[in-house]
This record gives sequence, structure tokens and C-alpha cells, in this order.
Amino acid sequence: MTADEAYGKDHKFRTWLETRRISYVLAVACNQTIPATAGTSRADVLAAQAPEDAWKRRSCGDGAKGPRLFDWAVASLPIDQDTTPPGWARWLLVRRSLTPNSKGEPELAYYLCCAPTGTTDDELIRVAGARWAIEECFQTAKTEVGLDHYQVRRYDAWYRHITLAMLAHTYLAVTAAIAPKPWQRPHPTHAGRNQASPGTPDHHHPHPRHDLGLVPLAPTPPTPRPTSPLPAQTHQRSQSAAGVLRPAGRGDRDPAT
Repeated sequence: MTADEAYGKDHKFRTWLETRRISYVLAVACNQTIPATAGTSRADVLAAQAPEDAWKRRSCGDGAKGPRLFDWAVASLPIDQDTTPPGWARWLLVRRSLTPNSKGEPELAYYLCCAPTGTTDDELIRVAGARWAIEECFQTAKTEVGLDHYQVRRYDAWYRHITLAMLAHTYLAVTAAIAPKPWQRPHPTHAGRNQASPGTPDHHHPHPRHDLGLVPLAPTPPTPRPTSPLPAQTHQRSQSAAGVLRPAGRGDRDPAT
């Protein structure tokens, strides 16, 4: 079990986990009261007392830019005879960043751990790093399916909304995992490139197949203009028009001459 500081600071929650023999790695604040051999102390005070050789560089999982490397230190804590199961132990796990913050100091994170005796430090570090994946899952569910978009007053209504939202998020995650990736799908413009066209040899032909270049089409001829019919000639002409238009022949004389 792993969770953030909201759950790690709750003593009743930690006791509930221990009585049910559930191992946990819970984040706590720097001012968290820690049971020590001589009374109690703060988490940051105990971390400041760790010698330099107590820190070891480990990866708590892969991130977007590769392994997430930090320096880690583990301190054994006294157990609670009333709540800690037999054969179990408690630890304080401290994480230190490799690069300093704006104040020039390395950032520290603290975890209270309880698990069976013999649990390795690497296992505690792995569980602590799993919280990033959980937070990313919740953030994606809030964005994609509205995990936190509820206005309810009763637990059963809240439980129904969370259950349906997580079910929808699971469906989207599984669909995205099994769907073909963009680089696995053929490009639409290349889908028929390997298909043999009619009249061309298949891919077993010994000669390589060359892509044919595009041939420019001839320009479209202009549309012929419609023929306009000539006006019909009339055979009835007036005498004056006939006398003017008809040329004079040899036998035609002017009556006056």
C-alpha cells in the first residue's frame, strides 16, 4: 500500500493497516512525529542525522525521461507492540533529489514504512515510486472521464459515480493499449502502392517496377459555337426591287431609248 501525506499522517489509518497485516509505504510531512529509541523526533531531524554513507542512489521506476534516480536512506524504527504484527518491522525512508532547488538545497521526501522483516530497501523504494503512476492515473481519470466532477451528499451516490468513472477510464486505457499505433497503420496515400494494376507484372517479376510519372493532359478544346441559320430567302420580290437588283441584259432596253 502506498499513499500521499493526506493518508500517511493519519495514525488511525496506519494502525488499521497494521492490524490487517497490510504492508505500507506512506508519505509524511517533514514535521511528522516519528517514534524513536529515545522518545519522539521529527522526520527531518532524523534525516539530518544520517551519515553520508547511509545514502545510496537508486531508481524508483522509469519516467518520461528515463529512470527516476534519487538518493535514498533508510532508518529502523521501534515497533508498536500493540499494533505491529509479529515478525514485522518499521522504517523511515527518506528520498533526496540529485539537483538542488531554487534555494540551493536538495529536496527531501519522507515515508513511514511497515512490512515483514527482511523486506529489502529496494522493495520499499519501488513501492514508493509506484505512487507516481497512481497519481498519473487519477489525474488522467479526472481529465478524461470526470472522476472529480460530482456533487453528492451520500456515500452510495459518490460510490456509484467513482465506480462508473473508473470503469470508463479502464475501458479507454484497455482500448488505447490494444489499438494499433499510428506508425503501425498504412498511410492512406500508400495503401494501394503495392497492389499490382491490370496489365503490369506482379511482385515476382525479375525486373524492378518503376513508378510511372504523371502525363499532363491535353488542353480541352474550346466549345464550338452554335451555327446560326441564315434567314430564309423570299421568292416574291417587288417589281421595283427586281428592276433595281437585276442586271440589265442585252435584250433589255430602256423603253425610252
